[in-house]
Order: sequence, then C-alpha cells, then structure tokens
Amino acid sequence: MERSEVLDILRKLLADSEIPWQEVREGLALVFTDGCDMLLVDDRAIAKSRKKTAAAVASEFLKTFQKLDKRRTAVLLGLRHWVAETGYAIQRSATGNWEMEKHGGTAILDVGHHLTSLIRKQGAETGLGQLLKYGCFDQPTTADLRRLVAYKTPPQNERPIQEDPQEYAAHVQATLRMRTDDELREVRTTYRRKNSEYDLAERLRERLGYERVNIGCCLPKDAIQIDFSDGEGFYALHSSPSHVKKLIAKHGSIDAVVDDIVARFTRIDQARSQTLHALESLLAKRGCYKDGTRWNRDEWCYGTTHQQYALDPGVPLTRKLNRRSPAEFILKWCEENQVTPDVTLQEVESVLSAPAVEIPLRMLPPVSFAEGPQIPPLEAWDLNVVDQVARLWIETFRAEAEQPEAKQRFFSTGTLYYWNDPQWFVRGTDTWVDDAWWIERAGVAWEAAEQRRKPYIASQQSATILLAYRDNRPRERVIKRYQKLGYYHPEAIEDGLAWLLEGELPWSLFDYEDIDFPLQLGKVPPQQARRIAAELREAIKNNPDGLDNVDDFYALRNFAQLDRVSAEEWLAPSEIEQVHQWCLRWASATDDLMQFCETYPLQIATTFAWADVADQIEQNPITPTSVLYGEEGRWYLNDFLLWLSRLSPGPFTARWAAYVLSLNREVVPRGWKFANARGLYVGVEKDSFQNQTKPNLSTQREQKLAAAIAWHRCREAGTIG
Repeated sequence: MERSEVLDILRKLLADSEIPWQEVREGLALVFTDGCDMLLVDDRAIAKSRKKTAAAVASEFLKTFQKLDKRRTAVLLGLRHWVAETGYAIQRSATGNWEMEKHGGTAILDVGHHLTSLIRKQGAETGLGQLLKYGCFDQPTTADLRRLVAYKTPPQNERPIQEDPQEYAAHVQATLRMRTDDELREVRTTYRRKNSEYDLAERLRERLGYERVNIGCCLPKDAIQIDFSDGEGFYALHSSPSHVKKLIAKHGSIDAVVDDIVARFTRIDQARSQTLHALESLLAKRGCYKDGTRWNRDEWCYGTTHQQYALDPGVPLTRKLNRRSPAEFILKWCEENQVTPDVTLQEVESVLSAPAVEIPLRMLPPVSFAEGPQIPPLEAWDLNVVDQVARLWIETFRAEAEQPEAKQRFFSTGTLYYWNDPQWFVRGTDTWVDDAWWIERAGVAWEAAEQRRKPYIASQQSATILLAYRDNRPRERVIKRYQKLGYYHPEAIEDGLAWLLEGELPWSLFDYEDIDFPLQLGKVPPQQARRIAAELREAIKNNPDGLDNVDDFYALRNFAQLDRVSAEEWLAPSEIEQVHQWCLRWASATDDLMQFCETYPLQIATTFAWADVADQIEQNPITPTSVLYGEEGRWYLNDFLLWLSRLSPGPFTARWAAYVLSLNREVVPRGWKFANARGLYVGVEKDSFQNQTKPNLSTQREQKLAAAIAWHRCREAGTIG
C-alpha cells in the first residue's frame, strides 16, 4: 500500500465533501470546521492504520475527521454558550487561543490541538468539562454540560472583548474594598486627628487634588511630594510632626500653613509651565523638533536634525526658577545652548504672553548622521589582513570546540550551541565549518558525556545535533530516559531534542503552543505553520493599511520562525507581499533610532531572499547610528551582521564585517599579535575606530566571530576582492 495511493483516494473523497483541506509537503491537512486545528494525514499516520487497503485507510481517515469535527463543534458551541451565560466576553481566534474576559480579568483556553486530544477518546460532554477544568473555571454540573453540548447554533447574546479600563478599575476597587464609604471616612478622620503629617497631606489633597499629593509608600520619611502639572518634577516639603508644629506656630493655624504651601507651589508650578511652553514655542519657530524617544530620561532634547539643545526639566529647572524669572531663565538657557538665530528679550516676552505653540515630536539622534558612526569603504582596508583576522577567529572557535564542554568559556556559550541558530550556521551551505565538523564534534561530546554515567542526559545538545543528522547513537538512551520521566518539563529536556523525538515520547509538544520549532531541524510541522499563519492573517485583517500595532509585531516575530515552504503552503502570495512591504518600510524608516535592534525583519527577508530589504538598509542614513550607538544596539550586532551576510553577502556586508573586526582591539583571537593590527588600517585614523568596550569579553569575542563568519561568506560569494 503506497502513500500516494492513499492520498489520491482521500483527495477524491474530499472533493465530494465540503471539508476544507490543504496540500502540504508531508501529505494532506484536513482543517476542522472551526478553523482552530487540523488533522494531518502523513506517513506516520498512514503507518499507524491497521487497515489493509488504501481505500479502507482513506475512508478511515475521513470518518475519524468527521467524528472529531462533530465533537469539536459541539464542545465549542457549548463553550460559547457557557461564556455568554456566565457573563464573560470572548475573543475567538483561528490560532486556537480563545480569550475570555470578565471585569478586566482574562483567561485563555487552548481549543486547538489540546481540545482535539481531549475528545479523541471521549465524548463532547466530558471534553468540555475537561477543557473548563484546565482553564481553572468552576465546573458545570453534568446536566449543564449535557445541555451545553446539545446546542446547534451560537448564542445570541455573545459579547466580544472590548478595552474598558474604567470597568476594570471599578472591579478591582470593589474587590479590594473591605469597608464601606462611611467606615473609611471615619477611619481617615480619626487618623487625621492623631497624625499631623497625614492631616496636612489630606488638606493639601482637598485643595490640589488627591492624585497630585503623595505621602508614605516609596517616599522618604517625613516628606510630602506634590507633582507639578508638567509631570516632570515635584515640590517636596518636610512634614515631620515637630516641623508641622513650628509651621502652625509661625502662621497661626493649619489652614494658614496650607494656604502658604499652596501659594508657593502654585507660583512655581505656573512658572514652570509658562517657561516650558514659551521655550518650546521659541524652538518650534526655529524649525526644531523635540526628541520623542527620550533616550536620556533626565533631559528633554531639541534640535533640527539631531540633539542640539538639552534641558533638564526636573529639580535643576525648579531651583533656577526660584532665583530667576521665566524670561531671565529662557534668555540664559538660549545663550548657554547657543540657540540660533539669537533670542532677544522682546521675543521672549512676546512668547511668554502668547498661547503656547506645540513643538513637533520626532526621533533625534545624539549627533547628526553625518557626524555619527561611519562604516569606512572597502578601500580603507587591507583585505589580506582582514582575511587573516577572520580566519584566526574561526580557528579560535574550532580550537575552543576541542575543549571539554564544561571548560568552554572563551565565548558566551558552548560551541555546540551555535549550531542551533541558522544565522550562525546554514546546514548544507556554510563552509566556515561544515556539517561533517558538527557531527564529529557532537559525537565526541556525546561519548564523553556518556562516559560520566549520569542518570540524566548530560549532553542534550550533542544528542540534538546527532539525531538531526540521523546519527542514531543517542536515540535509544534518550527515549528510554524520557519515557521513564513520563511527562514534559522544559528544564529536563531541550526543545530541539523533544521536537526530534515527537511521536516517540509520552507527551506531544503540540500541546504546548508557545514552543517554537527550531528552524535548523528543517520544515516547520504543519500544525505549527497553520497556527503561525493564522496569527499573521488575523493581524493583516485587523490592520489592512499596515502592520504597525504592538500585536502585529508579535505576529511578525512568530512569522520569522516559519520556513519559506510552510509559509507559501498556508499563506496567499498577497499576504506574504504585505509582509515584504512591511520589511521594506522597516529597513528605510528614519524615525526610530532603535529599529535595527530588532533583527527579525531581516530574518524574514533572508527566508524569502528579499535582497531589496538589504538595499534599503544600505541606503538608510541612520543605519550606522542605530546599530552602533549605545549598549542596546550592540546586543543585536551579531544577529544584524549574520542575517545580513546571509541575505546579501556583498560589499556593504563586508564593510560592516571588517569594521567590527577592528573594534575593541584588546579583544583578539588566540595566537594573534598586536603588531599585526596596524595592517588593518589603510588611510584611516585609528582614533576613529575607538569604541566603548563591554565588560563582558566573551560577548565581544562572539561579535568578532560573527564578523569573521560574515566576512567569510562575502569571500565565498565572490563579491569582494
């Protein structure tokens, strides 16, 4: 009985039905009516069948699907009626994650593969009960479950989830309230009589507003803090009982003390607001922007193209306004910051009396892009010396791999773990090391670990690599160990190893929707691919004009974990093209200095070979500043270089690789002589390559290794030299 024969017969049966199905490389995917899960007919499923003819096997699959589909429909209709009856709102999703919300509290039920597993050997009634039990909901009675699964149509009063912060706040307040309003009023009155500090704070709250006056938690002892209207500072006053008594003696009564504090606070609050509005009006008229990113949270930054002027709106502003008038402060600040054209007293007085002009927000880099980090052209490098440096870093990595796993400390992680990520190594393609080298090193590590005779799997990474290359040395030992364990635990088995043994272990990773399938293992399973595609399709549907919401970013980040074949099986070309256009917008945008700290758009572009994304990155003036400025960018430098070298191993990538190899020159490969470093620089000042170093040398070494691999790929592609 051939697989193709079974699938051909099943296709004919499906053609005569209304069952939605999808052709995938593994076989056929039959999608349930609710769209939240599927039944996969592949080699493994066919092999499990006890039927003797292809027609009988195909018929069996169809009957199994219809039985499961009927049960799923009954359970989900029952669930929707239960949700409506209990006052929950519901958000259904084709990903299989249905969200229930009530009074701001949410719960998520997995109605995908998990539900299919529940009803495979039991009826809809029991399945619904088990599903609610897993969600920690109160269990309906048996009679209620029987009634719920008997529904044939959706509920009429089903309510979708809508954001309502006020409802949530009211519910939390009602839940936490342990006393009535009268009781709370009596407690506060009694406490005010006994505590002069609290009494003063309460009187200030009555005058200035409850939210603005802070006392107690998270504040110094004997201090009251009143927030300014601009939200960037506060007015602090000493409030110990002895000090409050002195104030009362000085002013005659507590009411007089409050009047004095309110008057002083109001004066400085109004002066601050007037000063900030006038200053921003002056700058707006000069074509300045306000930095909307707030990299430095202590300062407001302004400028036309970059951060030219800085203002600390906190305590320093308050102190200066205690000594100067708003006009004097603005003139002094403009003089110190060399604001052009020059500001006159007449102009300042004019803007102080005029309505405020809103200053536009945008991203402002610390320096202009022309003055920021620059990547030298290839002509600035001695290519032979760069070859030597790159080769030494790769040899350093190979030498480190010769060490026992427990003693590998030169890089930030053990050498075998670099195999996991496709940006570091491409199976069957890369030559900086090849597949045979990984098999050899994994075999050595596996044998060494097993000689330690530990009851657990001492080298799971070596077992993962060997099994991925169909070297079955670890198979029997690993399966025996985890069958004995009996359940999945993320700290007991690594995800890659568990995926390789899917179907042979006592649990299924399809029951855990948040466990990604490692791309190094090959094509993503159809069950995972369908869910990821459904998530992206919902994002596109909710935002047809562009994928710009926070939820869209999660969908796109998950989409980066999908291989090209799976994506093209489950998504329409128009949907993939929308992602392409989003990647192009990401690569060419100039309004977010942190955008290249996220490299998953570059990963998506690599998967689909969208070279125009790399072209946009090369043409984008903010690229060097975004990638190289600050610690945030440097954490992502490895992935940026490696994905770029896979997508476009050309001169632009080579320039980046050579530049990174030259940075932090105290970090060198084993056997490298400092004298040779002079050969890296041809016509370029050494000082221009000085860069802030990280305390973690292993991370710096990893950056050098990434640059060496990127350089090697460019050389192999024949695009330089």
